[in-house]
Amino acid sequence: IQEYEPFTFPMGTYAALANESYGFPHHPLFSSKLLKEYFELNQLGIYAKEKGRDLTKAAIFENAIATFDINAETLEKRAYNRVLFYARPEPPASRNMFETGILALKQAVEKGIFDDTWEFWAAGTAYGEIPLGKGRRLKMIGKLSLDAYQKTLTEFDLGISLMYTPHPSLVPIEMAAAGMVVITTNCLNKTAEKMAAISPNIVGVEASVRAIVDGLANGIEQCGDIERRIAGADVNWPKSWDESLPTTLIHTMVEWFD
Repeated sequence: IQEYEPFTFPMGTYAALANESYGFPHHPLFSSKLLKEYFELNQLGIYAKEKGRDLTKAAIFENAIATFDINAETLEKRAYNRVLFYARPEPPASRNMFETGILALKQAVEKGIFDDTWEFWAAGTAYGEIPLGKGRRLKMIGKLSLDAYQKTLTEFDLGISLMYTPHPSLVPIEMAAAGMVVITTNCLNKTAEKMAAISPNIVGVEASVRAIVDGLANGIEQCGDIERRIAGADVNWPKSWDESLPTTLIHTMVEWFD
C-alpha cells in the first residue's frame, strides 16, 4: 500500500472504488510508518472494526532512497544559490500541489524573500518556463534519469516538494539526503515534527501559500548553516534495499500465505 488511494482521485466513483478495495481480503505491506499510522487512526482496511481481521499479518517497509556524494567544502565554495521545485502539474499527481507551489514562489519573489543570487528550477514532469515576477523565471527541466537525478540534487540548496497526503513522499527525503533544505507540507498525522525526525533538513509547513512562503524564508536562513545541512543529509531512512526489505521481513510475508 503506497498511498491511501482515494486521495489520488477526485471525490466520486474512482475514490469510492479505491476505498472499497480495502474491504477485500488482503495482507497489507505499508510503504511507510506514517501511512500505516493513518490507516490505524482511521480504522481502515484490516484496522476496521469488523471481526476476523488478523492484525499480525501486516508489515511496514520504507523504499530505499538514492544516495548522494556531498561534502561541506563543495557547499561552502558554491558561487550560486538554487531552488529546485518538484513540479508535477498532471491531475494524477494533484497531491503534489503544483499550483500552490507556483503561487508560493511568485509571492516569495514579490516579497523580495529571494535576492538576486537565487536561480529557480523545477524537475518532475513539466517542461518550459513560468514567469515568477520581477524578471525571475522558473525553468522546468522535466523528468531526469537516475544518474542525472543523483547529480542534479547535489547542485541545489533549497527544495520544494509538497505532498498533501499522509505519505511522507521520497522526494523531500532524497532532497534532504542531498544536503538541501527542503520545504514540504504537513497533512493529517504527518506533522512537521515527524518529518524533522527523518531529517532536520526537512521543514514541514501547513498546506497554504502563506505557510509555504514563510517556510521558504526560514529555509533560506537554514541554507547558510552548512554543518547542519551535512548532518541532516544522514537521513533516518533506508539507503539500500537490503535494509528496506530484510530477509526476516521477506520470510514473515511468505509465512502469511503458507
